[in-house]
Amino acid sequence: MDARAERLVLIYRTALERLLKIISNKVFRGNAVAYEMALIKQIEEEIQKLNIEAHGWAQTEIPQVYYAGTREVDRHLEAAGLLESGGASASGKLMRYAEADGLLATLALLHTEAIKLIVTNTIEALINANNYVGRELRDSIRQAGLEAAAEKFATGATVKQMQKNLEGKITAQGIHTITAKNGRNINVESYAELVARSTTAEATNRATTNQLTGLDYDLVEMTTHFPTCAICAPLQGRVYSISGNDSRFPPLSTAHGGPYANIHPNCRHRLVPWVKDRFGDDESNTAVDEAIKRSNKPFNTDPRSKAEKEKYEGEQRYKAQMRGDRIQFAKYKAVLGEDSPGTFSAFRRIKKNNEERFAEIEKQYRAARREQRKKD
Repeated sequence: MDARAERLVLIYRTALERLLKIISNKVFRGNAVAYEMALIKQIEEEIQKLNIEAHGWAQTEIPQVYYAGTREVDRHLEAAGLLESGGASASGKLMRYAEADGLLATLALLHTEAIKLIVTNTIEALINANNYVGRELRDSIRQAGLEAAAEKFATGATVKQMQKNLEGKITAQGIHTITAKNGRNINVESYAELVARSTTAEATNRATTNQLTGLDYDLVEMTTHFPTCAICAPLQGRVYSISGNDSRFPPLSTAHGGPYANIHPNCRHRLVPWVKDRFGDDESNTAVDEAIKRSNKPFNTDPRSKAEKEKYEGEQRYKAQMRGDRIQFAKYKAVLGEDSPGTFSAFRRIKKNNEERFAEIEKQYRAARREQRKKD
């Protein structure tokens, strides 16, 4: 995983572990109403902390990714001899960035507005997800209290029953799960990773197209990855026209049809400058002809082999298993503390290779939960 995405995932992973620990371990003496209010207050405080951390991540990481993208474009053009070191375009249409001719200010404003929009959208997506989790937890807590009261437990026992009901709800539903716009359930940690990957990809691709347009270049190539999904497979490896005005190549909107400069959320494909048509030798002319042919193949067929499809599906199953194991590890860590495996990798290693040891960990977890209920 990209280091920037991993930093956001770690923020969420830590926050979710704290939430699980609060729900699993909170001891309270008093009636169910007071317990409910105290628990909800603590949950809301944790959600607010998560909002602040997510906000900070977006404001710090996205501008860095964006400007790294502009610098990468410059390095690419410099290596091709099309941009002098320091920013002078060989075409003469955009001279040095430092010249006070208004072009620097125009390009800088374009970059600033692009960054601002991506940061704003990212913060909104993350905070909406965080608040969704908070609402779901509050609803679960209140429902657990109502169910306990309906079962007519005595005041002292109602809290105990409420905790038991809440534990059952959290175990069954998970505090990690939200409903995405497409109706699919996704755990919040995975959602944070999806947002991080999608927004950093958008920042890189926007930086590339904006910088190239400012330097009067119009063509980009999409990277190629193996294996890849059925959506990306027909689109990767082609040369695209950013403006759509170069009739030799398909418009970039063919691949990036939505508003986010990605093929789809969580997409790893990136755009890079394609400048081979700037050279007039035989080798470059052949490369241009090949690119035109490759870029104009039909878009409605999946070019992947059976082996690539199987490899891709295998990777998706592995990722799903990893997400499930991560949730299980967080639950066990919250309850067992130092008695649980110290790291996620150690947890997975035991689960995969040591059936007897893992059965013992499961037994410890169940026993610890029984003891907590007795104390409560």
